[in-house]
Amino acid sequence: MEDLFNHTDDTTDHSLNVNAILTAVCKNKTLMKQTAAELSVDEQDLETFLVNHIFVTDNSVVKSHDNSQTSAAETKPKTNRKNKDNDYEESVIELSAGSYESAVLHTDGGSRGNPGHAGCGIVIEYEDGPKVGYYCYLGKVTNNEAEYAGLVRGLTILSEMKVKNVSAFADSELMCNQINGKYRVGHPVLKTYYEKAMKIIPTFKSFSMTHVLREKNKDADKMANMAMDLRKDGETKWTVVE
Repeated sequence: MEDLFNHTDDTTDHSLNVNAILTAVCKNKTLMKQTAAELSVDEQDLETFLVNHIFVTDNSVVKSHDNSQTSAAETKPKTNRKNKDNDYEESVIELSAGSYESAVLHTDGGSRGNPGHAGCGIVIEYEDGPKVGYYCYLGKVTNNEAEYAGLVRGLTILSEMKVKNVSAFADSELMCNQINGKYRVGHPVLKTYYEKAMKIIPTFKSFSMTHVLREKNKDADKMANMAMDLRKDGETKWTVVE
């Protein structure tokens, strides 16, 4: 399959055309089956291969092939390349710092092995703005470390965006109670994450941290699982499709 991709990429002048073809295959289950049969490969293996090449061709934020700039103040973010396995589409909008005063933050983290391959997920819903998700592979760490990594990354993004009012939600009862001062932080690694979070939080005009059940945190959970599935460093910006 790798040879097929390389051949296709070498015979076209525009990588966008290649991605358009591969995306069409990913979107259409019948076409996926037909393609797998013609190539004599497992359908799931083909799907995984295509998803990896379409969505994670590098470790940076995936950019649009269109060179035009999109303002964060415009009505809706432009999206393309839908991932058929979840409800997310790649966002090609560039958000501008200071465009939004308030935001709702959902974070999650997971580890397969505890410690094991881990990832964190962040979903930010800006007031009167887009709902954007991020995922980040963390290597081999514990579940609690992954939870804190998601929170710190989410807070960092909002601080850089100059958001003033933040309502944060997570399904880690331990982390939420530690942030709210109900539990002490004894673990040295978690204490490092905790201190990073507590340095950022006072920069907001208002902040709240609320524990929610997992079913109320599904978007962030999907982002964290995407990080663990793909095992890719860096972060990719997504717009959540309602």
